[in-house]
Amino acid sequence: LKISLYPNPAHEELNILIENPKSELSVTIISVTGKIIFSKNYINFSGTLNEKISFNDQFGGVCFVIINDGQIIKTEKIIISF
Repeated sequence: LKISLYPNPAHEELNILIENPKSELSVTIISVTGKIIFSKNYINFSGTLNEKISFNDQFGGVCFVIINDGQIIKTEKIIISF
């Protein structure tokens, strides 16, 4: 998996770009306290995933983006600021 998260720090939106994911993929963003900020499953997916996530002032601080394709789990740290 090739993953790009931008901008980091994110302000109101975060772009997630994932190249060559498996057919099933999950993306979860959690705060350092464990609160789920975003969660989405992609089924029968092919190609490149380009997801734009809006935060709508619901959270600010350090978060972790967890990407799971069923075989590989990758975790990336991001900062959300308003």
